[in-house]
Amino acid sequence: PHIKTVLEVRMPPRGGKGKGKGKRSNKGGKKRVKGQRNSSTKADPHAPLRKHIQDINVQLSDSVPQTRYLGLNSLAHVLADPENHKIALSYSIVNQLLHNLRNTDDHGLLCEVMGCFRNLANNVDVISSVFTEDVKSELLSVLQKYSGNIEELLQSSSVDEAEASAFFGVLKQSLKIISLLSENDPEYVNAFTSNGDCLGPVIACLRPGELPSSLVAIAAECWLILSEDNEGLAEYVVSTDGVKDGLLGILGLTPKDGFGTETLVYIAGSILNGGNIATEDELEAIVKLLVSVIETDVFAQFHALVGELPDAQHAEKDGRESKELMNLNGARSVAKAIRVAIELLSNQLTKDFEGPEALTSFLDMCQQASVLQTVVSRCQSIPSELVSSYERFEEWGKNILTLLRQIGLVAMGFIANYATTMSMVSGGGVGMTEAVTPLVAMLSPTMNQDDLEDVINCLWAMFRENISNDDVKQSFSFLDEHINLFQEASVSGESESLRVAAIGLLGCVGQLSNHSQQLASLAKAFVQAATSDPSFWVRTEAANSIFDTLAEPEANDACVEGGLNEQALKQILSGMQPQEGMDEDLLARMDETAENLVNFIEYKKNQ
Repeated sequence: PHIKTVLEVRMPPRGGKGKGKGKRSNKGGKKRVKGQRNSSTKADPHAPLRKHIQDINVQLSDSVPQTRYLGLNSLAHVLADPENHKIALSYSIVNQLLHNLRNTDDHGLLCEVMGCFRNLANNVDVISSVFTEDVKSELLSVLQKYSGNIEELLQSSSVDEAEASAFFGVLKQSLKIISLLSENDPEYVNAFTSNGDCLGPVIACLRPGELPSSLVAIAAECWLILSEDNEGLAEYVVSTDGVKDGLLGILGLTPKDGFGTETLVYIAGSILNGGNIATEDELEAIVKLLVSVIETDVFAQFHALVGELPDAQHAEKDGRESKELMNLNGARSVAKAIRVAIELLSNQLTKDFEGPEALTSFLDMCQQASVLQTVVSRCQSIPSELVSSYERFEEWGKNILTLLRQIGLVAMGFIANYATTMSMVSGGGVGMTEAVTPLVAMLSPTMNQDDLEDVINCLWAMFRENISNDDVKQSFSFLDEHINLFQEASVSGESESLRVAAIGLLGCVGQLSNHSQQLASLAKAFVQAATSDPSFWVRTEAANSIFDTLAEPEANDACVEGGLNEQALKQILSGMQPQEGMDEDLLARMDETAENLVNFIEYKKNQ
């Protein structure tokens, strides 16, 4: 599920990718340099890949099952990289996959076929061309057939461990395909929901204690994805005998591993997404369950695995199972479950409840279960010794740390949503006080840049959404050391997004009554950012902070002292010039800011 948070408002994304960064585009392709040979005479950089796929196609047509298996395995590795999809699809691999799907009863071979389709389902650019009605029908028939044979396999005494693993592998891949298609295109959600051949098999895989816990977790995640904004699925749960009771029964189980924890969270989320599926008592139990998951000391779990990391890494690289990798995957599952649990609670705060009483009741449940305090505890920095232990494994270890960092990010999103919702309900600053106090307590000049950005960004989001509240304006204040920290971050923050958030937060600080004496120093900070920062996102945010804090005649003395005169304003305006290749969102933002600057200059002349 995707967290719906006010943190997403008006922010350029971190990391230099996506909208808002003002990066130069290359839509027209590379320009031909004088004297350069025509590209048609150059060697094809994809020639090795094309040759590899041609060889794979030969294997896929072989009469020997083992040869086809090896070809499918190779193809799955090729398709793991979306960059290879266009070339691979030009060699009619979908027809080859369908041929192998229709002409085998071998679990291992079919698992590889489904794995190839799963990798294709992860690329939104090829979904419509690959997953035609014919392909979807074939894939669903596999899911239906295998889910219908679960009982037979469980009762059989002749099935060995390898065969059972391959059998369940087919189900895992089938469910992941449904999940990916549903996430990437809402139309598939409706199609799958209206198809009993899909929903029944997913339910059939929700058997904790009987089926592999990893399979059950995948089925539960699929069910959660299908449940988002889906009244049809909610109706299915309520109207189909045994479904709701079965889902609630899962919530009463004690998880035996990380996958079991994931399963509980996903099922709880699907019930929350169902609107009125749950009674008030059931809803309260779900909130307590999610809190218990969020309380898990996941740092301790990953710390305990440090000695097993070399073996786990080798096992994962070789594609084999091992106790060490199983332990690591269990911890990964717990980290994912914590993140999703926070997202689910956060999304509840932004949903449309049926009347204010329902929202108030949910907030009361959150307060009784100490949800805010528990989520705040998840904002703590990853211990430095844990970071160093995992960074030794380079990209592989850093990806694991990213899982932990995501927990803190979604926790910040929850805090922002909680503050805004509480302030809306109470009409005052109660929620803001609860949320701001622990965040401010985290501030320190020794914080690393990422953690500092998270806190500043969250504070900015909360104040930006609630600054029009008189209670917020009158009652809040920051210590001088915190304002100095914000100002320092607005000037020397390593990332563009940190500087944007810092200057935006200072614009909110300037609107607080208790900081009217700091307007001059704030004016200096705004002028510096608006005239000298290399980022146009920072410049526009600084200009908007000027509009928000220094427009009234009472601020004129602060403007003079802070160097915000007509000359400075015109210098800011002259810096709002579009440049080649700028992002469209940034251009629109600059145009709006420039227009407001012209009006602001005239407005100030008349004061």
